[in-house]
Amino acid sequence: MKSIKSYFVVFIIGIIIGAILDWSINRYFPPHPASEFLTHKIKFGIENLKVELVALNFSFSLMFSFSLIMIIFGLIFVILYKQL
Repeated sequence: MKSIKSYFVVFIIGIIIGAILDWSINRYFPPHPASEFLTHKIKFGIENLKVELVALNFSFSLMFSFSLIMIIFGLIFVILYKQL
């Protein structure tokens, strides 16, 4: 039986690979000027949540930034690991 710790490690590996892919996509295909219109900033407390709908990025001002590609790759790796 696979432990929760191993699923977490596989999820982190998937997120890292997704981050590399997201970085390469953003490097070769810069954001479109229309992305400013599709960016929403939500403020709650001292935190700011910035959602860029074009690039599917989510960023917290004080904590971290992640993209939907990273989360999808993490989940794909967990599903594939579960199938093994």
